[in-house]
Amino acid sequence: MENQSFDLAVVGGGIAGLSFACASAKKGYRTLLFEKDNAACSASIRNFGLVWPIGQPVGQRYELAMKSREIWLQLSREAGFWINQNGSLFVATCEDELEVLNEYCNYNSSNAKILSPSEAANISRPILTKKIKGALYSKHEMTVNSPEVIHSLTTYLRKKKNVTIRSGEFVYEAANGIIRTTAGSWRAERILICSGSVTNALYSNVLKQSSLTACKLQMMKFRYGRGTINIGPTICGGLTLHHYESFSKCPSIENLRKRIRQELPEYVKYGIHVLVAQNNYNHLLIGDSHEYGEAISPFDKAVINKLILKYLEQYFPVKNLELVHSWHGIYMKNPNRVAFVYQADPTTFLITGFGGSGMTLAPAFAESFLSSMNGITEISTHNL
Repeated sequence: MENQSFDLAVVGGGIAGLSFACASAKKGYRTLLFEKDNAACSASIRNFGLVWPIGQPVGQRYELAMKSREIWLQLSREAGFWINQNGSLFVATCEDELEVLNEYCNYNSSNAKILSPSEAANISRPILTKKIKGALYSKHEMTVNSPEVIHSLTTYLRKKKNVTIRSGEFVYEAANGIIRTTAGSWRAERILICSGSVTNALYSNVLKQSSLTACKLQMMKFRYGRGTINIGPTICGGLTLHHYESFSKCPSIENLRKRIRQELPEYVKYGIHVLVAQNNYNHLLIGDSHEYGEAISPFDKAVINKLILKYLEQYFPVKNLELVHSWHGIYMKNPNRVAFVYQADPTTFLITGFGGSGMTLAPAFAESFLSSMNGITEISTHNL
């Protein structure tokens, strides 16, 4: 099969790989996409499905997030998947949390606004207003149903004349313009390896020498026991403020972090910050935790799920919720960078480490990266 030649081959059918395949197809490149499973089933479907500009610091990452937002809206129209422009709501149950939210709003007033408890209840009915001091609302955040959107984008690409998708094939060699699987081999001018597990299998020595670290998160999905409620924006608690880098420039953030370390040591231990997102079936996705490196285990911890729900019930009713699923996901994180990019040879690039922000950053990053290649010509190695 080596007579089959493509402009660009992408290894990995998760959100990163699909983003590059969509960007490649848009440019008119002959595109080949490999996915080792019949459908992506790892980190790309084990998340909240959030397109989350507010979590990104001002500058390159925020601009990428907003560009990705535009791309998502366009893809939803073309591929026909559900997307909800529901925004985000950060609620403060303590004065120091409200102080950080006010500080954030002072230098991001065009992106967000402060709400009183009653104003927050107007856009999110379930909020327990008696227990909150105020809230911050941003209109830019969106929600997709991760498993459905991965399926929809794959189906959308299959219909493109310049795209070939091969699923259920594990790539055991990808270098110097050649990709090999048990089913055959293909040629490509450029190869992008966007699958964490395949990258580790083929280039473990590169990853070991990088600054990448693995992160495990735990999440749960619930349904209402009686009736349904539209929660409106994705709801975030005060713990999220010390998690997202976008709040790190707030003058009061260190005071907040100090209190959290003193009062909530278990939450710090497991890297817990609490969000509630709602999908198109009115299921609530609740989480999550962050365990790094050697702390990662294949077994989920019941204590983490209990801590998440205990914290959530301060400002959100949980008594009538029925558990549907619980799970964990693992992703690679490149500290203080958008992603890890490594040029393994003149034709092959390893691209991973979006750090839980793949939905938010990958679509725009892919378009920017391919544009920098100047029509599939050589670019320099970089670790963005």
